[in-house]
Amino acid sequence: MNTTPLLEQTKAQFDHWRDNKETLGTLTPVELRRQAVELTHQYSASKVVTTLGLIGSVIKRWRAELKHTQTTSEPIDTFVTLPNTQQASAAIAEARIVLNDGTNIQLNGGASAQLLSVLAQALTVSASL
Repeated sequence: MNTTPLLEQTKAQFDHWRDNKETLGTLTPVELRRQAVELTHQYSASKVVTTLGLIGSVIKRWRAELKHTQTTSEPIDTFVTLPNTQQASAAIAEARIVLNDGTNIQLNGGASAQLLSVLAQALTVSASL
């Protein structure tokens, strides 16, 4: 395979990570994702995918994820601490939030105004990333 040193170096990093990851379901580290996406500025996505041994659609998905995380190494899925529902009285039986990117969040059962407030704040922060 005729590739350049930068692409080969990234391939070696992917190979090393694959050889040393703990389980098959381990997510690709954000830095490796970022490197793969950046390579598509110099090479075709198909060349990057083939060389790095990736699934074709993964580059498109990683581009979208990394666009939202800007320059942080924190993945999009961040943990949001919710208030204890036993302490708050259930005032709302069902809530549904649909974001512009197609994300759909649905709460069934008792949801307090405090819980919805925390979710709204978390969504506002993640939308600004």
